Amino acid sequence: MPWTGELYAESHDGRIQYRLYFIERRPGWHQVTDEIIGSGIGGKPVDETADWNSGVQTREIHDAMVSGVARCENTRKRWRRWKSK
Repeated sequence: MPWTGELYAESHDGRIQYRLYFIERRPGWHQVTDEIIGSGIGGKPVDETADWNSGVQTREIHDAMVSGVARCENTRKRWRRWKSK
């Protein structure tokens, strides 16, 4: 499975944290990252007393990982030489 990270930003009223989940793609286990792919979104209330449970976030992270794996397994890269002159 790829490593899944998240970026988050607070809503304008400070009540929700919106999340963008991403994965890093590497050609091999010890090689450097060659792509960062946005693979899911989510959000959760900042207030601990809100009617929310961590299972929602776990499902969003899982879905982002599955989406990222599918993307990595089903893409092929094509390179073309840039003609600068």
